[in-house]
Amino acid sequence: MCMFGVVIWMSWNQLVHEKKSSSNKDISDWILRYKGELDDLVTMVRTRSGEQKSWKPPVESYIKINFDGAFDLQQNRSGSGVVARNSLGEILASKSVIHSSVLSLFAAETLACL
Repeated sequence: MCMFGVVIWMSWNQLVHEKKSSSNKDISDWILRYKGELDDLVTMVRTRSGEQKSWKPPVESYIKINFDGAFDLQQNRSGSGVVARNSLGEILASKSVIHSSVLSLFAAETLACL
């Protein structure tokens, strides 16, 4: 039932704001992408909650860059964070950013990577 409501909302917004109607194929493709993102999220949550991994430094003379994104579906926002460390674990650079108009978890993770 929830997916049905999301599809109606998405189609209505496109029609009202973009003056564009979606074909059945467009809607079907969107549903498959959306379901795939939800499945990926469930897998990611299960993986993260099931195991504790500690950060390991890179080998000498290398820099390790870690990043992550968080997604707020209600407000279509995401947060990105990145940190670069050397082989001693010293932080060489870090940054966090809030992004607006983010439409999916995949987009949030992509923005974090960028």
